[in-house]
Amino acid sequence: DTAYLIGALSDGGCYYLKYKGGRTEYRCVWTQKNVEWLKQSIIPRINRISEKHGIKVAIKLYKGTTRYEVRVSSKDFYSYIVEAAKQIRHAINECNIDIVKL
Repeated sequence: DTAYLIGALSDGGCYYLKYKGGRTEYRCVWTQKNVEWLKQSIIPRINRISEKHGIKVAIKLYKGTTRYEVRVSSKDFYSYIVEAAKQIRHAINECNIDIVKL
């Protein structure tokens, strides 16, 4: 689930946002034209990861003019995904099989 979500972040990303007045937000976002893919593939994986690791998340689905967006607001979930992505990148970089390196 984790690797799938990280791969799917190519149509989105994880962001640390700072607002006026000192408020901050940690957000991971997945965007897609196909809302069913978000509902059937992304949201269930977010829920499984958050339940498995005891992470409280707020999941919201937004409709834009050309795409849909799933937003997860949670510092712990953001930290989990960002750290997992670093570990995956490190494993790929350490791999001795050149075809795997992108």
